Amino acid sequence: DRIMRGLMSNDELPWKTYREINDLCSQLGFGSGKEGIGIFEIGIVQNGQTILEFVPFEPTPDSPERFRNINQISIRQLDPPPLPCPDAGYVAVSAGAWAKGVLRFTVPAVDSFHPERLELLVIDMTDLGIGEDHFTAGLSYEGQELAPEVLKIGEREMYPVSWYSPAEGRWRPMYE
Repeated sequence: DRIMRGLMSNDELPWKTYREINDLCSQLGFGSGKEGIGIFEIGIVQNGQTILEFVPFEPTPDSPERFRNINQISIRQLDPPPLPCPDAGYVAVSAGAWAKGVLRFTVPAVDSFHPERLELLVIDMTDLGIGEDHFTAGLSYEGQELAPEVLKIGEREMYPVSWYSPAEGRWRPMYE
C-alpha cells in the first residue's frame, strides 16, 4: 500500500487500496498450472483408514494398490471471476499470498467411495493477473462442490503484485 501510494503520487493521482479497486479479494485453492495440475496429493480416508491416494507421480507396478496418478481425476473448468471495473482514473491491481498447507473436504456419508465421481474444479485466472495456466479452486463429488476446511497452513508468502494496463490490454509487473 505504501509503495503504491508513492507510485501514484508521482503522477499526482490518488491511491485507493487494492481491496477497494479489485473485488476479487482472495480465492482459497490449491495446485499450480505451470507444473501441471498435480503438484499436490489427495488422500481418501474412511473411518480413519486411508483407502485411496492420488499422487503427483506415476505409481510404479510395485506401488501400493491404493496409489492412483492425480491425472486420473476428471477436471471441470469453472468460469473465472470477471475482471474488476475500477472507477475512472484508477487501475485494477492483483495481489495476494500463497502458502503450503492441508485442506480437508468431507464427502456426505456413502456406502463406498467411487473415485470416478471425484473431480477437480479448475479456473483459468490469467485474465486476473495470476500468472498460472490454471488455478485448482476445489473438489466436487457426484457433481456437488465440497467445502474445504483448513487443517494446516504454513507461513504465507506474498504473490507478485501486478496492475492492469487498459492501454495495452494486459497485466504488467508492479514496477513497470
